[in-house]
Amino acid sequence: MATYTTEVQQAEFDENGLAIIEGWADVFLCHSQTREFLGKSYDRVPRGFSVVADAYLDEPKLPESGNMAVICSPDGKSWIHVPDYRGKTAYHMGTRQKIEINYLDEIRPDHTLLAPTTQFDSWNGEKWVTDTTEQYQHEVQQAENQRQALLQDAERQLILLERKKRS
Repeated sequence: MATYTTEVQQAEFDENGLAIIEGWADVFLCHSQTREFLGKSYDRVPRGFSVVADAYLDEPKLPESGNMAVICSPDGKSWIHVPDYRGKTAYHMGTRQKIEINYLDEIRPDHTLLAPTTQFDSWNGEKWVTDTTEQYQHEVQQAENQRQALLQDAERQLILLERKKRS
């Protein structure tokens, strides 16, 4: 006489993560390279085997704020929360070069989320500071360049007017 059930056979695992009873298991997936949590799925696990690669049986605790990501720890034994600045702009403290963050975890030590306000800013360890002397010298040079350009233009105009006057 057959025994029928409408229940799905759940896999059971030993202390090493191998199935002692074959069946289905709820698994929590992570990206193979970034280790970022991807979501929940189901895995059919034969007796003597474990779940598929990059899948784990323990459910991660989801972060309460949107600026944190869930990743599998490097040893694969737990889920951890790390800062998520992806898509934000950071600035190199030495060169002021702008980059878009495309990685998880803390911002690199030589970057900051604070934007420099001028091309004459340098990082003092806490914030951007404008070198006003360099900025002033630059503005004086710009004004001198503009003055020279205007003088040359005026001289050209005078030469044209003198030629017209002679003709």
